[in-house]
Amino acid sequence: VHTLARDAGSIDMRWHKMTNCGRLLLGVYCHHFHVVGTAGGHLEGTVTTGSIGKAITVHATSGTTVRHNVVWNHRGANVYYENGGEHSNLFEGNALGCERMMTSTWITSKCSLADGVPSQVDSDFNEQAGLYLLNPNAVVVRGNRIWGFDNAHFINQQPNPFVSTAFGSD
Repeated sequence: VHTLARDAGSIDMRWHKMTNCGRLLLGVYCHHFHVVGTAGGHLEGTVTTGSIGKAITVHATSGTTVRHNVVWNHRGANVYYENGGEHSNLFEGNALGCERMMTSTWITSKCSLADGVPSQVDSDFNEQAGLYLLNPNAVVVRGNRIWGFDNAHFINQQPNPFVSTAFGSD
């Protein structure tokens, strides 16, 4: 199971539960705003559990509101702002949790991802993240609760033409 807003599409999804969603080898995510531009979208009151890949992805989309969602024991990045070209997004009042943090092996964790999609090796390497960003200016983050992850809030500062260099590239 997955949702996808692409190109001229939009998402306005509220108050539902998804379990066992995502398709790891295909890079298909539970909730996905994909290259929608400034059309934005709205995701509110959803519950995502027992899923894999990325629970909520905002990719080259601006003006989204992701509010009052719960993601529990998801294998992979819970919320992923994908390429750094996003702006004017709001991430507010969400709860992202993992029952058991990653230790020395991914097998012992509820939320780690063994093998990801080859084209996303970097985000999958840092997979045990509650909120994963490429651009720290892409989103306003307010009033969220994130627990049980190796990286609660991970900002990837890799060199990228879409990412502000104010924070360096190391």
